[in-house]
Amino acid sequence: MFVSYAHCVLDIRGHRENNPTIDTASMTSNQQLMLCFCCLILSVSADFLHLDHLAVHTDQGVIAVHPQRRLTKREVNNQNVAGFTPEEKSAILQLHNTLRAKESSSNMIRMSWNSDLEKLAQDYSGKCVFEHSTKQYRGDVGGFNYIGENLYAITGSFNVTSPVQMWWDEFKYYNFNTMYCEPSQMCGHYTQVVWAESYALGCGVKYCPVLKGTNFPRGGYNVVCHYGPGGNYQGEQPYKKGRACSECPEDLKFCVNQLCALRPVIGSSSTSYHSSIGQHVLLVFVIIYTCVKHFVTR
Repeated sequence: MFVSYAHCVLDIRGHRENNPTIDTASMTSNQQLMLCFCCLILSVSADFLHLDHLAVHTDQGVIAVHPQRRLTKREVNNQNVAGFTPEEKSAILQLHNTLRAKESSSNMIRMSWNSDLEKLAQDYSGKCVFEHSTKQYRGDVGGFNYIGENLYAITGSFNVTSPVQMWWDEFKYYNFNTMYCEPSQMCGHYTQVVWAESYALGCGVKYCPVLKGTNFPRGGYNVVCHYGPGGNYQGEQPYKKGRACSECPEDLKFCVNQLCALRPVIGSSSTSYHSSIGQHVLLVFVIIYTCVKHFVTR
């Protein structure tokens, strides 16, 4: 029997038959100039657009996750574990955003993985203490003055998405209008998961032979997730209700799967824009199409 606890607070290759590559030596100066222009546009657009929504987008770049290896439920069953794999990070991040999109919020921000918060969470999980860290410990990390924290502990193996789902399931005890939680229940994990202004996420895990703060008869897994900026301010609702993306912060011009986003995600089930910046995206696609058509059919 397992026991678990939760604790709150461009690769484009133009080719024709018998001509698999582009021979730049045989190009006219205008064609070479066009090629350089196309490469420039592609390099800029690749950075601007999230061309692979299966990847983990971090503050330091993209952790690529091969689609065939991406797992929505990855079981942790390793007593030497110290940190999540890229696939596991992807699953944790994806579930956070999926659950946040369910809230019918007008200002909910799409989360991204943050390496600074991940490091902090991993360091704290390695302390093998199942209790909240101090605000000073979580202060001024990754540019955030205040960082939220969710905790989870379990004796046996677990799916990496289980803690996130367990935290969000607390919604059943939370009254959005009154901002009160049912007596003897916990709601703080849920409100932090769906805190609209929290946009950065980093999580860690460590197997602890002895996990202080629990009554586990043997060791267990200590899971810590950190959120920036932190939420759960007393007297404030976690998000605004309303039409998705209708009250996004000014710098978040896109609506991706019902969430406010800095960039579009090509391949997502729902990506739209709510300002004139979308015209620039359309222009990029037109230029890319023109470039590819020119060099593939020449």
